[in-house]
Amino acid sequence: MEEEWIAGKHSVTEALRSGRTINKIWIADNAQKHLTLPITAEAKKAGIIVLQVDKRKLDQMVPGIQHQGVVAQAAPFAYAEVEELLATARSKGEEPFLILLDEIEDPHNLGSILRTADCTGAHGVIVPKRRSAAVTVTVSKTSAGAVEYVPVARVNNLGQTIDRLKEEGVWVVGTDVTATDPVFGNGVFTGPVAIVIGNENKGMGRLIREKCDVLVKLPMAGQINSLNASVAAGVVMYEVLRGTDRHGANDMADTRDVLLVDGYNMIGAWPELSALVQSGMQEARDRLLERLADHQAYSGRRVIVVFDAYRVPGLGKTYSQSKVQIYFTKEKETADECIERLVRELSSRRRSIYVATSDQVEQHVAFGQGALRVSARELLIEIEESEKEVKKRIEQDSAKLSRNSLDAKLSPEIRKLFERWRRE
Repeated sequence: MEEEWIAGKHSVTEALRSGRTINKIWIADNAQKHLTLPITAEAKKAGIIVLQVDKRKLDQMVPGIQHQGVVAQAAPFAYAEVEELLATARSKGEEPFLILLDEIEDPHNLGSILRTADCTGAHGVIVPKRRSAAVTVTVSKTSAGAVEYVPVARVNNLGQTIDRLKEEGVWVVGTDVTATDPVFGNGVFTGPVAIVIGNENKGMGRLIREKCDVLVKLPMAGQINSLNASVAAGVVMYEVLRGTDRHGANDMADTRDVLLVDGYNMIGAWPELSALVQSGMQEARDRLLERLADHQAYSGRRVIVVFDAYRVPGLGKTYSQSKVQIYFTKEKETADECIERLVRELSSRRRSIYVATSDQVEQHVAFGQGALRVSARELLIEIEESEKEVKKRIEQDSAKLSRNSLDAKLSPEIRKLFERWRRE
């Protein structure tokens, strides 16, 4: 069995800490002792032989690598299976967050992506076996040891892997410079997600692009129209982290009360919306989200809408720019179960959680967890009364203030509402 080299202080240290099998470590005679002593101590505890050698020997062992005076000989890197990546997410009680690399060839890019994947809590990286960088000493060095913690799966066919992930309810989001939807502020990063990063020169292949549920792009304001693959991947990964709020950063800062709405339940309960269903469900959904976005703007509540139609083709793309947060149910999960899950996740924060439902029997588990019930009729009355009050204030203030002085006192969201109502 072939052995692999690991070079660099951070890479060797993390390999030791992760429990990877290491046969021997070489340290340069002139290496700084305060940097190598922790490695020597860890190796001694693990019973690993450490040899002091001339720096030139290390240069010969890993030519072209900045080894920082430390090189280790280890067992070959153990690639994972895709099922193991999904199992890791399930064991943590988290939605799968995966990175798919479509023929990333530069080992430095692969290493950088692995480092960011570890920082953002990704459950693993998937690469094709052909025309793709493998995990090497360069990848390990560039990843600063993250390769020891982020599982990497190699697959024969990336397209078939995407199909398999879709069966598991994972939303596949591709990055493409020709896409129309921006990566920021859309609703596609709120559940199980796999982001696809294309080749450094040609981007994603045609078949992979067609298999993606949604395509997004990074906005470009300068003369260059693309980013380095690892940089682009890093930006998207942190947007996933923000969108899914896996570590509670957004919820800790956001102390607004939350209104959870079962989208289809509310469409059936509001006469205005149920009448629109005859013209098409999309029109009813659009109107529901429009009214709830208005409510969010002037009520101060954070509105989250749940749709139990996760695999409806294009639904995520259609509502990627919605001003309210949208959650799609996972496979075999009902809207009630999704709302109960959200109540559990949000209930630890200092806020009140309201669940809008047309039937008191529904959501009884959520109510048992401390959520407050708002009937469909109560919510509709509240929205209509708020609209009347806001319009009344507009008329009163418009008579007293000039347009500029009025605008100065209003938030951007309320100004947009005023403009729309004024046109109507």
